[in-house]
Parts: sequence; structure tokens; C-alpha cells
Amino acid sequence: MSLSSETVFLLQAFTAAIWGAFFYDAVRILRRVIPHGSFWISAEDFIFWMICALKGFQIMYEHDTGGLRWFAVLGGVVGIYLYKKSVSKLYVTYVSRLLCFVRNKLTQLLKMFRIKLCKR
Repeated sequence: MSLSSETVFLLQAFTAAIWGAFFYDAVRILRRVIPHGSFWISAEDFIFWMICALKGFQIMYEHDTGGLRWFAVLGGVVGIYLYKKSVSKLYVTYVSRLLCFVRNKLTQLLKMFRIKLCKR
């Protein structure tokens, strides 16, 4: 049994959207663990969305020479929706807590040895 090219295109859009949402959650975790200002948040978002746009164009170009196929857009929307409703909240919450715990313990250890990470 072989899959049609449209089915492969739909599945690639679906999985690319899930991976994109997963990596954006990683950016959200980074922001929780290491708070930073609006300039860096904007820079991170710009870089993230440029990568997503290039990946989306690459998928469309490989399957339809750059033409927009609405079923692929729908596959991407469904992929993001399912990821957000199933895994996203747990991933962001628990990985953030774990990394904040590690950060706090490391900070305590450095304070114990009177080592400063940066001047304030």
C-alpha cells in the first residue's frame, strides 16, 4: 500500500506543525527559567517565525513547487491544536519547574562558594 503524495504532504505539514509548537514551548520554557527583556523576546520570536516560515515554504516547494495547499494548512492547524490540547501544558510546566529547581540549587551552591555569575 502506498500513500498518495497529498497524504504525505498532509502528514508532513501535520508533523512539522507539532514540532514547531514543541520548539516554541522550549522557547517559552527558556523564558521562564531565564527571564529576559522585550528586546530578546522579540529577537527570539523573529528567529523562530523565520525558521517556521522557511520550513513551511520548503515543505510546500517540495510537494507543489511553492503553491499553497489548504489541506496542508488544515493539517498544520490540526497538528498544533492536538499538541496544545495534549502535551504542551505538561511539558512546559514540569520542564520549567525542573530547570528552575536546578537553577536555584546551582545558585545556592555558587553563593555557598561565593562565586558570582554576573555583576549587578
